[in-house]
Amino acid sequence: MNRLESHLRDRRGAGRKLLLPFLTAGYPDRGTFVDLLLACQAAGADAVEVGIPFSDPSADGPVIQEASARVLAAGLRLDHVFEDVAAARSRGLTVPALFMTYYNPVLARGPERFAREARACGADAVLVVDL
Repeated sequence: MNRLESHLRDRRGAGRKLLLPFLTAGYPDRGTFVDLLLACQAAGADAVEVGIPFSDPSADGPVIQEASARVLAAGLRLDHVFEDVAAARSRGLTVPALFMTYYNPVLARGPERFAREARACGADAVLVVDL
């Protein structure tokens, strides 16, 4: 059983509702994003969902679309997302981290490489919303 399964099974077994906040990677800036991941954990989040910004976020609402547009305009790249999640892990993030992405960033990186790098940075799952 992996960290995600174990963590969520324990909490569901206790009969409690789960809190899984969503954060757009790099928003409002990279340093604050890492701090927010840790703040979510400190506030009791059971896991965190990290949205990987994409230029055509058709499955997202206007707020997430705007956050993605801002961080992409500021130069956020996929490498930064991996680096920032790894930084949060090194600073004590222990709850599961789930990546939400579109297939294009996975395809552009190469699915095997994407999976390898996501795992290496500390991601516990990848949700590809347009497959």
